[in-house]
Amino acid sequence: MLEISLIGIGTGNPDHITRQAEEAIRNADLILLPHKEDNKAELAQVRLSLLQQLMVSDERIAHFDMPLRRQQGSDYDRQ
Repeated sequence: MLEISLIGIGTGNPDHITRQAEEAIRNADLILLPHKEDNKAELAQVRLSLLQQLMVSDERIAHFDMPLRRQQGSDYDRQ
């Protein structure tokens, strides 16, 4: 069975991570780290630092680029 957990970093302070989140991270076979827009590159480093502090090996971490959101317009209200 495949299980996917979504874990937020909250404030980014490793002291604030919940025990449940820490357990999910430690038990994960693979951790996907999103890279967002260039102006949010610092967030990727916070995430990576958090994982390093939890002693997660690099082999269990994969990086991916988040798709860019459309800057204008919305299809949500189309019928």
